[in-house]
This record gives sequence, structure tokens and C-alpha cells, in this order.
Amino acid sequence: MNTPRIVRCVITHPRGRALDMSSTVSASFDNDPVTLVKLFDFYHDELSFSEGEFIGKTRAEAGQIRLARDVAYLQS
Repeated sequence: MNTPRIVRCVITHPRGRALDMSSTVSASFDNDPVTLVKLFDFYHDELSFSEGEFIGKTRAEAGQIRLARDVAYLQS
């Protein structure tokens, strides 16, 4: 069986002055393109992502993108 791949990605950012200023990355997979699944949260003042970099990736690969970006930020 093939591992599901991301076919749609949505990044949402907080509005206003919410206490939790984290953004969210959600995705739909090729085995269920209708349902959006939350992949992870991130602080948009520390990290940035674009929807296109997740298309075609697996959930694990998306997590690796986030981890690599987080490590790079912490080492800067």
C-alpha cells in the first residue's frame, strides 16, 4: 500500500491580538482529498512555510520539513 501524499495544503495565521499567536499547517491527502488534517502549529514570527513546499509530500516528510526549519532557526 502506498503512503498517502499531500494534495492540498492550507496555512492559517492568527488574527488580532490572540494570546496564542501560532499559525497552523493543515493538509488533505490523496486517499481523502476532502478532509483537512492538522499537521502542526508554528510561531510565524520564528518560522515560515509556503503551501507549495508540502504538495506531494507524505505526513512524515512534512514533519521533517518542519523539524529542519526549527533546527535551523534555533541554531541561528
